[in-house]
Amino acid sequence: MAETISTINRTGETYGTLTLWEDAKDGDITAGNAEVAECYDDDGALVDNLIILGWTTDSDSYIKVYTPTAERHNGTAALGFILAPSSGTPIKISDGEYVYILGLILKANFGTGNFGTTLFINTSGFNVWIGYNVIYNGNMGTGNSPSGINVQANGNLKVYNNIVYDYNET
Repeated sequence: MAETISTINRTGETYGTLTLWEDAKDGDITAGNAEVAECYDDDGALVDNLIILGWTTDSDSYIKVYTPTAERHNGTAALGFILAPSSGTPIKISDGEYVYILGLILKANFGTGNFGTTLFINTSGFNVWIGYNVIYNGNMGTGNSPSGINVQANGNLKVYNNIVYDYNET
């Protein structure tokens, strides 16, 4: 397995944002390759979002976005790598199979009267693992009715050991 690790939000980082990482790395990573975004909280919350789009993977290849265990949150949204866009969905998986999202803090900000999803999965035939994340709505404005995880596809989805809170819907 040829795993390429890029650091995000860290002193001396490979990429300053997950958007820059995804734009540089998306494409065909089949034949036993893996693209990994290793996320840190060195520079504070990352005001960005991640849209996984334009990837080709297979059962021997994967996309992984994670926080190393030593850098990970302590079960609250107060400590660890935080992905907090100024508005909208922090992570949207639009295509690509074999995706891992592990150990992140995902903070939604949908504003008053808005609907949305903190983690949106819309890809066919997917294999996605979502684990050890803190997923929460940072703005519960009046009329706001977002959801934590929204899956609009069929496939193998494993969601485990996540903390999801401050939502009106599931």
